[in-house]
Amino acid sequence: MQTQLRHIASVALACVSASVAAGESTTIISLNPAATYLRTSNDPAPGAVALNLAALGISAGDRISLHRLGEWDNGPGGDTFTTLIAVFSAGDVLLPNDQPHRVPGAIAAGVPVITGPSYFGAVATDIPEDFVIAWSTYPNGEVCVIVPKGATHLFTSVGDSLFYDNVDPDRDWGLEIAVLDACAADLDADGVVGASDLGILLGGWGPSSVIGAPGDLDCDADVDAADLATLLGLWGGC
Repeated sequence: MQTQLRHIASVALACVSASVAAGESTTIISLNPAATYLRTSNDPAPGAVALNLAALGISAGDRISLHRLGEWDNGPGGDTFTTLIAVFSAGDVLLPNDQPHRVPGAIAAGVPVITGPSYFGAVATDIPEDFVIAWSTYPNGEVCVIVPKGATHLFTSVGDSLFYDNVDPDRDWGLEIAVLDACAADLDADGVVGASDLGILLGGWGPSSVIGAPGDLDCDADVDAADLATLLGLWGGC
């Protein structure tokens, strides 16, 4: 397994299930651990399915929870693996598996990962836009992320260098998706991201004792430059 986290601030971005307000719906999707959106070499792995965000009731600007369910089996290691990565895209196109960047509509979001070379041929697989859902740094296997502007689909993959032999013997491998806030950057709930929202965010600048407090768009218990960049990226939206 060759995937590693890029260097980020030491504050964990893990959400807790209690973040989902009572009455909010969640969607559970079964995943195939052999399917990937990453480049492969001599590896007849199927392509990852593009999850349609609109069909899931998700729009750009929404803050969502992505929660890994179950484990997958890489063959020699058994049904014990839990790594899960993903990438937002502006479309459902997935190029052939020998292409270095198979998701032409990829849009950066979340905590980025670096994927290492393929098992056979050691070809480069990394794309800069994908992010981590489950990792050893995230023991709950759950993260918050803001859906970026222009995103219409989500691709997922396990973190591995050889995919075709991955299996899910007990069929528990999947992803739970929940909308935590509709258009999280619309802090004053007036239907548009603008100057008033910027004022609210700046008013809460700095560390917070509450994960997901107003302005803490990336759920890291801190209102900072990352949250400001997210708000500005959604300016005029919602």
